[in-house]
Amino acid sequence: MRVHPTELKSSNGKWQFGGVMMLFAFFMGYCVFDLTNENQVSKEQNTVKVVVVQSPIEPKVPITKAQITYLRLPISSVPTDVVKDYNKVIGKYSQIPLTIGTPIALSLLENASEDNNKTEEKTNEIDPIEKRLEAVYPNTVAVTLPFLTVPPDRGSRVAISIQGDAGRSVLVAEEAWVERVEGNFAQIRVPSHMALYLEEAKSLGVFSSLMIPLEGKSPFLGQAVVDIYELRNKLIGRLNTPLQKPREKPKEEKSEEGFSSYAWIRGDEEVFAIDRKGRLHTINKQGQVEPLQPYKRQHPAIGFRKKKK
Repeated sequence: MRVHPTELKSSNGKWQFGGVMMLFAFFMGYCVFDLTNENQVSKEQNTVKVVVVQSPIEPKVPITKAQITYLRLPISSVPTDVVKDYNKVIGKYSQIPLTIGTPIALSLLENASEDNNKTEEKTNEIDPIEKRLEAVYPNTVAVTLPFLTVPPDRGSRVAISIQGDAGRSVLVAEEAWVERVEGNFAQIRVPSHMALYLEEAKSLGVFSSLMIPLEGKSPFLGQAVVDIYELRNKLIGRLNTPLQKPREKPKEEKSEEGFSSYAWIRGDEEVFAIDRKGRLHTINKQGQVEPLQPYKRQHPAIGFRKKKK
């Protein structure tokens, strides 16, 4: 049996065409979705979810949950120690002010308890200078002295000299401790007997200091002048002339005539005497009397002429 080709043509051909178009549209949509999803995944791979500031944060003030939030930021724009969990931020505080949008880094945070411990540790630490001075307080007193130049720093151990108007310097204290400095004045710690001596020495000049080691004996041990009278003599220039008591009148040999007056030269052991007849004599330290005849012959001006009757 023969069949005409027209008999083979489907009566629903238009539905087949529509199905092909729907399949094509589905395929294109899938491709677009897949590409978009890949871009989104790629974008998320280059960012990170971190904790950022939502409202300004002041330093030394505990951070609350209301001040922070999460935000996804590019990995390249956040610190390496950025916080990713807000539980690690709440209750702590920042060392510096933080503005809105700032990613919070662990290096900026401190625990309040840790800071309190650090404060307590600093409070309990004793100043080494104060500790050094406390060791000398029981055996010393304070005296304020004017210095020629700015004194050494507080806590220094020094020897002290004084300079008079003649420009000479004399050591007056083998060691002293500087307790306080204000301008060219310093409050120093010395034994009580030295304080009275230095107070009296103020009128003789201005002081200078010589740094000495904090430990051990002073290198100036035994070299200081500690007598105010000797100090006066040294400062006015008579370095080799110690203070002397008034010289007593030498003993004289008894004679019938006796002597009317005496004279002597400081530093010379002989005493010169004039008898009642105007003749010169010498008296040595043993009290022996000798006439000054040789000098009278060599120097006629010495002696007295008798008045003509």
